[in-house]
Amino acid sequence: MTLFAAVQIVLIQLLPDASDETTTPLWKATRFFMYAGIILYLGGAISAVAVVQMAATLPLRGRQLCMTENTLPYRAFIKGKPIPHRLLSDSAEMDLLEEWGLKKRWKFVGYHMLLSYLFGFVCAILSLALWIYSWEASWATIGSALLPMFIITGSTFWTVLKG
Repeated sequence: MTLFAAVQIVLIQLLPDASDETTTPLWKATRFFMYAGIILYLGGAISAVAVVQMAATLPLRGRQLCMTENTLPYRAFIKGKPIPHRLLSDSAEMDLLEEWGLKKRWKFVGYHMLLSYLFGFVCAILSLALWIYSWEASWATIGSALLPMFIITGSTFWTVLKG
């Protein structure tokens, strides 16, 4: 996501300087969405680092739980009892990781990372669309530039949300 923020920063450098022609509501909206995209992407990057850190400490946390009675790692490795079947289904992967020591707040951080990416992507697309609209005089040019952008945006959202 930091790379996406860097691309947004490069695009901001290409915007014209503030003047009477570029202080219209259209240009203000373009700048707003560009800066909002940068902030959202950087927030998502921080969340991504937090998720990686949580996942990296998982083996250590699992070893600690092996020494604590009445936990899943203790029952599975020390007592030799099987892992409950409810935790072995495809939809229970995250429940199994939480039983193994993944902190409960990882869901909040994970959702923050996903939403930051999605809303940052929307801001980037909107700022690019407004930028194209402000420079091009022909509706055919605007449409030919925006149509592929909306197709790519739609397919990206479908892929991310479908998983």
